[in-house]
Amino acid sequence: MDERLKVTINDPGLRRLRDQLYDAKTLQYFYITELPDQEISHATCPRNTFGNQCKYQCHCANGAVCDPVLGTCPGSCGSGFFGPACQYYASTFEPIERNGLELTWLVDNDDKTCNNESTNNITVILDTPHPITWIRVVVNDSIQPDHFQLAFQNKSSGEIHWPCQNPQTAIVDRATMDILCRTPVAIKFLTVSGPGVLSLCSLHISAGRNVALNQTTNLTELYWEWYSKNVVDGRFDAPYDSQYSLCSLTNSSDEEGPWWTLKFFNAVDINQILLYSETDRLAKFSLSIYPTASLKSMRQFHIDPDQQEFYTLVISPKLSWPASRIKVQSASSENPLSLCEIIVLGVFIEYHIIIQSFSTSETVCPQGTFGRECEHECNCADEKPCFVSTGGCPTGCAPGFTGEDCMTGEHECNCADEKPCFVSTGGSPTGCAPGFTGEDCMTGEHECNCADEKPCFVSTGGCPTGCAPGFTDEDCMTGTCPRSTFGNQCKYQCHCANGAVCDPVLGTCPGPCGSGFFGPACQYYATTYEPIERNGLDLTWLVDNDDKTCNNESTDNITVILDPPHPITWIRVVVNDSIQPDNFQLAFQNSSIQEMRWPCQDLQTSRVNGKTMDILCKTPVAIKFLTVSGPGLLSLCSLHISAGRNVALNQATSQSKTFLTWYSENAVDGRIGVPFKSPGSSCSVTAPLHEELPWWMVKFFHNVEINQILFYNIRSSIFRGCCETQDTRIIIRYYLTIGTRRIGRLNTHPDPHDVIRRVPFVKIAWPVSRIEVQGASSGNPLSLCEVIVLGETACSPGTFGRECEHKCNCADEKPCFVSTGGCPTGCAPGFTGEDCMTECDKDKYGSGCAETCSMNCSGSDKSCRHTDGLCVNGCEAGYKEPLCKDRMLMQLMFYIK
Repeated sequence: MDERLKVTINDPGLRRLRDQLYDAKTLQYFYITELPDQEISHATCPRNTFGNQCKYQCHCANGAVCDPVLGTCPGSCGSGFFGPACQYYASTFEPIERNGLELTWLVDNDDKTCNNESTNNITVILDTPHPITWIRVVVNDSIQPDHFQLAFQNKSSGEIHWPCQNPQTAIVDRATMDILCRTPVAIKFLTVSGPGVLSLCSLHISAGRNVALNQTTNLTELYWEWYSKNVVDGRFDAPYDSQYSLCSLTNSSDEEGPWWTLKFFNAVDINQILLYSETDRLAKFSLSIYPTASLKSMRQFHIDPDQQEFYTLVISPKLSWPASRIKVQSASSENPLSLCEIIVLGVFIEYHIIIQSFSTSETVCPQGTFGRECEHECNCADEKPCFVSTGGCPTGCAPGFTGEDCMTGEHECNCADEKPCFVSTGGSPTGCAPGFTGEDCMTGEHECNCADEKPCFVSTGGCPTGCAPGFTDEDCMTGTCPRSTFGNQCKYQCHCANGAVCDPVLGTCPGPCGSGFFGPACQYYATTYEPIERNGLDLTWLVDNDDKTCNNESTDNITVILDPPHPITWIRVVVNDSIQPDNFQLAFQNSSIQEMRWPCQDLQTSRVNGKTMDILCKTPVAIKFLTVSGPGLLSLCSLHISAGRNVALNQATSQSKTFLTWYSENAVDGRIGVPFKSPGSSCSVTAPLHEELPWWMVKFFHNVEINQILFYNIRSSIFRGCCETQDTRIIIRYYLTIGTRRIGRLNTHPDPHDVIRRVPFVKIAWPVSRIEVQGASSGNPLSLCEVIVLGETACSPGTFGRECEHKCNCADEKPCFVSTGGCPTGCAPGFTGEDCMTECDKDKYGSGCAETCSMNCSGSDKSCRHTDGLCVNGCEAGYKEPLCKDRMLMQLMFYIK
């Protein structure tokens, strides 16, 4: 029996069940109706969202995280965006170059490159002509409102320019100004002139912001799970045919063409509409724009082209009334209507503009308010109205306020008894709250604890770059990572011997690494191997995980068998006397001990300390036999072969559908010993699907180089009653930044104690951005208890570390090993240590910290600069700077009378 029953579940805890609950006894599928959105705390906004109910999108440069309350970016806006919270789409344009002028500075998206020509007149061609609303100009000196004039043409550059009518300006900061100038028709040519052009750096023409984002939607009849709200979720990254497609789809209709509608929370002024769909799903449709209820007119557009993915509809001439909703309807009742995204570029409308332009008294964004939801009051001098887009004031900010929106200065009061403070100063009539002092009661706020010492969000203390190593929680104030974790956001695991606790910042262990681990912060998995014993040699000292038991034989040649074979990246050797780089040679065989050995190509070494050395030697194929030879073998104590570190740990994950509470992130939490049936199970399980193959995916924060993958599976009998026929085959795909490559199909083992390995025989020659695991059967779930990806971060030359966060510190400015920071050329003068990051002791300096500071340095500690030996406090009397090692020559002159 296959019944469908609509039920409403009001328990918020069940929302994470997603769309489907599975009942194994009756084989019924129960579908949860969409629950009304609840108020979401700003502190819990998903990444790249902010604001009321987290419904707005961040648009920060380089994918930086914006403030979860205000949407402000820690740096600049992403390409194509500008303005408050980077919400406004910047129209693309091309400057008309004449008389050999170089105008590339105008289109490089950089406010710091400016006009270096002597022209004070520039004309640009808009790629998509549209009505103008407002423009932002940035200069490299002090901005002057009367130094810019605008003129427009809407058809050809030869027609007469017509000027901006009733322009208004608002100073954003010393070098930035907004110009409000509305045109009734679409503009193709914009000319900027005046003395301000001589210092112009950037010209941002507003196409509007996406006023459709997460607004109310509906459609005729839903097909499967392609909801109407998918069209305004701002996401384009899911394929149309995936289970969580971000498109909407209707059923066909018997009477009229199926339709989709959008209703705005506030009436809007529309510039253009962008529609995204599938190439074979949207053609011959109409789009209708409706005014507010008090107005009877409407405007309708009929589109009848061949099928295409992308439509741009420019509203010209502009609507003479505010729009309250949009309807898209198919021209045929036989075909379903499919839409993947609609972007409506425009702004909410101020009340006074509606009165002047639209002749209606309906209250929409009352005069004196602004913002994405008309939620802010203007703070203008003389209580004048502000720009609805930015909050900027033509009359300047009111006393006590400053900034782009004249809101800066309205700090959260820190007054005793939570009383209000003075707007102009922040001072408190009741005194400062406990823990605060100063005229404005702001002194005493916590310091930010952000990675890279970056600033934090004023509203929450949260950090766009993540917490500094050793700190965690929303405000990065908790200074101790949970036991056995360390580093950035406490996301790395300690691997210390005997369960010792590692340093919460660096991950260093108080003693040796735990069995099977070595290297920086004990993060690298040591490949297991067996030495080939010959001629009665006792080689147990090589596999006892003890750097203090060493070779007591007279052999200078040892061969080991790797379990499992894998490509080699780097090796660490430990000896019991002084290490010599040229005392070790490596050779490899990849199938049998009888085949010819081939040597390491481009071998590089880095000294860790007097008895330890790292050897960088990458092989293009999986290695089974490794032979170490040379005179250094006579004093060898340990041989550590790196299998890589777990680059998947706590990375971003997703899966097709979640079964109960077995979330996708469980598979990369580093927990392997938790039983599957326990409440705290650390396995992931997908819900059964009928038509699609279940999948699980991990996306790496940085691209990685992969050596091997380990899967910990669960026993199929755990699903008894629902899926005894669970197909344990899986398909693995590796993804580049662009493009895909399928690696192969594996038959996994159902025993939960078995580890399923996938080792590419030929090393993957390109950095990987994500891995997808797909089940081979659509009717069965995909279960993973842990996925360990052994490899290394693909850092750019000159950087190293788990997140490429460190710069190499090598002699001659050469690159270092990405795994350790070690330098083949030795550390730069003044530095030492495994990663060349430790400064010399205060009485040492120079290459290898081998030089001693002069005893003639001034000061009680006789300290000198660690790089070159310069005495920090100068020299004692009679000695020459900077090293204070040579006496000054004294010239005595005698005068005979």
